[in-house]
Amino acid sequence: MPESLKYEDFPEVLLDYHIEAFRQEYIPGSRVLAREGGKGDEVFFQIAKPVALKLSESNLDSLKKQIHAWWQNKGDDAG
Repeated sequence: MPESLKYEDFPEVLLDYHIEAFRQEYIPGSRVLAREGGKGDEVFFQIAKPVALKLSESNLDSLKKQIHAWWQNKGDDAG
């Protein structure tokens, strides 16, 4: 079973788009939106494919930037 990571301060907008964090790179039925962390301790932020297909590339890029900014401010603490 894929390990889903939960963060207490995960941005609400990312939850609205059903973006989830996993240790595994690919979860069937999803698209990897962003990868954060270092080698050996990477976190993959994934969005459900049906949701991703409804968004434009510019919207997806905006979500990637939000993930990256949050991650930079957050660090690597799993909640």
